[in-house]
Amino acid sequence: MPFLTIVFTDVVQSSATKRDVSLGRDNRERDRAYLEKIQTRHFSLVRECCSAHQGHEVSTMGDAFCLTFDDPIEAVRFSAELQKRLTADPVDTPRGPLRLRIGIHSGFPESFEGGWHGTDVDTAARVESTASEHQILLSSRTYELVRHMTDVKFHPRGEFALKGLEQLALWEADWDGKGPRPTAVPPLPSTRSGKRTWLVLGAAAAILIAAGAAYFYRAALKLPMAPGIATSQPANVASAPAKKPESVAAPPTTQTPPASGHGETATQPRTQAPSKAPAKAPAQTTQAPEQTPTAGPAPIIRYISGSSIKLEQLVGDEDKERHQPTRSRTFTRFGLQGTDLGSSFEHDGHAYFLFGDTIGRLGRALDSIAMTDARDPESGVTLDFLTSDGKTYMPIEPPGISMGFMEVPVAGISLGGQMYVVVSTNHKENASTDRSVLTKFTPPAAFQPLRTISQLPAGHFIKMSLHVEPGSNPALPPGGPFVFIWGTGDHSQADAYLSLVPMAQFASGNGTRYFAAFGAAGAPSWSDKESEAKPVVEGGILDNVSVTWCKDCGGLWLMTYDSRPPLPGIAFRYSRRPWGPWSKPQILFNFVRDGALGKFIHNPKATTDDGLAGPVKGQLRGKDAAAVMGAAYAPYVVERWTKVRNSELNLYYLLSTRNPYVVVLMKSRLQID
Repeated sequence: MPFLTIVFTDVVQSSATKRDVSLGRDNRERDRAYLEKIQTRHFSLVRECCSAHQGHEVSTMGDAFCLTFDDPIEAVRFSAELQKRLTADPVDTPRGPLRLRIGIHSGFPESFEGGWHGTDVDTAARVESTASEHQILLSSRTYELVRHMTDVKFHPRGEFALKGLEQLALWEADWDGKGPRPTAVPPLPSTRSGKRTWLVLGAAAAILIAAGAAYFYRAALKLPMAPGIATSQPANVASAPAKKPESVAAPPTTQTPPASGHGETATQPRTQAPSKAPAKAPAQTTQAPEQTPTAGPAPIIRYISGSSIKLEQLVGDEDKERHQPTRSRTFTRFGLQGTDLGSSFEHDGHAYFLFGDTIGRLGRALDSIAMTDARDPESGVTLDFLTSDGKTYMPIEPPGISMGFMEVPVAGISLGGQMYVVVSTNHKENASTDRSVLTKFTPPAAFQPLRTISQLPAGHFIKMSLHVEPGSNPALPPGGPFVFIWGTGDHSQADAYLSLVPMAQFASGNGTRYFAAFGAAGAPSWSDKESEAKPVVEGGILDNVSVTWCKDCGGLWLMTYDSRPPLPGIAFRYSRRPWGPWSKPQILFNFVRDGALGKFIHNPKATTDDGLAGPVKGQLRGKDAAAVMGAAYAPYVVERWTKVRNSELNLYYLLSTRNPYVVVLMKSRLQID
């Protein structure tokens, strides 16, 4: 089920034009004249523009086209070019120049009998029917993917009640610089939602003031100004009913403010009312009572649009984008051609990286470990892979533990001078049997299995991120200091959970406790049973979680993770406390939105070969590299490289691209207010 941008075009008042008496004496004669003099030229123009922008014609019905584009930016450019060419060289009709309306929406349509079907197709059609002549309307999901375009300006048009669908915020592409045009139907009155917003807001204010939290209330009022981390989603954000909305665990004493109006791409669903299902912790969007040593509310952190860039390719011999030798030349030096993942941890002054299924000299899907002493990623990073013979990368092979295809290291930590590596094993296709196993690693190549941490189908800690407690915290149970573990379970429906283990008992796991809910006065409550664990971030769309600590941010936990639809891309959150509440997600990187597809991520559907194909993980199973779509996943932040300069947070993280099957070093910038 690919991610596509769907475009509908239609001729305005075509029925009246076809009936114009100047075209013939009767309907048959008029129809023939319309097709020959008007429709033929119209269709040729649409197809010519579509081809020029790598689009695909799905179907026509009457005067309407249904088209798809792999790249939403090209969908907008196609639409703008089509309108411009119709203006510059009009198609004459008895009712004046032919006029088109165009609607654009991005999503995951279902393939059926050679075409595309489903809610996303219906949405695109409804967006088109809302447009007027010469107008191009976009759903907010598409807008989020293309808003960084410089050749087209966009205008918010408000929310619309689309037939058979939920309310949807729409944007207009100003293709000729004349500003927004009237839509075919008016948007919903803003006064209705605004009145409801203020009524609920007043109630929330009264409760917060009564609780002595006026400062938090003022902070919450400011949050909607920060894209992606607002207490409620902006009106220009598309609803995605196919997935439950992401929310965060929170104390039951707080109130949810009203709405103000989510691997491999980026969108944000409109906030919906939180569910009160007992299986999930209550949804929360305001600050919980402060329980950490750092006083005051968390600052507002905003992603700086367009700031995510690739710094360098870390593995392989040649940078596939730049056609230059990589700094590490991992195939020449270690026999390693391609790999993925790359979670890191500190040990004895070095940064260690744990990589997944590796393509190289050993010829099997064996995993690998590298290290670096680099302190400044802007100056370049050289990886040295651990070897057992000085020539070939050392595989991760704990005795008695299966480490085959899709069985990989997921996290590491250094405690008391000892390294520990967690691996995910027991993988079976189409079966929930994966389990995470803690091992003790002693260089150069000894792995000793210690214990099972979690196992599917009920486990919540198959993939994980580990971190030592950075300071004492009165909200934690006795027995610390602790190792925090943020984990996800079944990757198809993954929430993020939190557990903690006394550092002194980490090897045995004795004393492990799981975040279970917020108790009295907002303090977290803990359980010694994994079955009673509750999510700290929920939504069912998380994978490959990375959590780091930023002292220079005033003491904040920073979380990055793969986010699947309806909010696809590399997501970012932050929190004062390891259990939250976590900020609303912001998309740091999306390989379509940020121009990586066809640049350093392979696009097999491109008209011209982008030269990026291979290696691919599937080559171990005989797959054709040219046919494998690239992706962006596993955003592992390297804590030692995190920098705060002049109220700007710089994040450096490893990112896997699938095709080519390599890991790149990325940088994203965020503004701290």
